[in-house]
Amino acid sequence: MANHCSYCDTRRPAPTPNYPHGTRMMVIEDQWCEFCEKCGNDSNFSLTNAETGETATLAEVYDLIT
Repeated sequence: MANHCSYCDTRRPAPTPNYPHGTRMMVIEDQWCEFCEKCGNDSNFSLTNAETGETATLAEVYDLIT
């Protein structure tokens, strides 16, 4: 992939120990999510469970499914 954060539109974000390629990627249903560390931990980009109303950041969801 292009290492392009879909949320802040940064191309090739700086690698970090938790994001060695600059971004992380996951697919939820039919939505492709590629995000940098900053956006992954930003509550503005949280996901909400439609059944329970529980909210989690992209990074929290990624950590749960990997």
